[in-house]
Amino acid sequence: MTRLEPLLHIAEQGAWEAAVGEGADYAPASLYAAGFVHCCRPDQVRRVVARHFRNRRDLLLLVLDPRKLTGDLKWEDTYGDGETWAHHYGPIPRAAVVRAFPFDTMPDDG
Repeated sequence: MTRLEPLLHIAEQGAWEAAVGEGADYAPASLYAAGFVHCCRPDQVRRVVARHFRNRRDLLLLVLDPRKLTGDLKWEDTYGDGETWAHHYGPIPRAAVVRAFPFDTMPDDG
């Protein structure tokens, strides 16, 4: 299934900056551990944060243009509940990253 809306990926800032500094495509640890890069739609971000990235200040939110991805992009029902999640089977080309901005998941101190 091909979807053209923007995809999101939550990245550790250091890993993204290292790829940019080396002039390389972005290949997070999940690519080697799971064989793909986890991505999501904007409406799924809160659930991803709650499950995997609570209380972090070292993150970036990468906005991806799916038309510029060079690997296989598959929408898969990861949890068996009928909801599909985007998995990109290959590194993320830097040209596919439309925007990268700081993404703080720490609760408000107030």
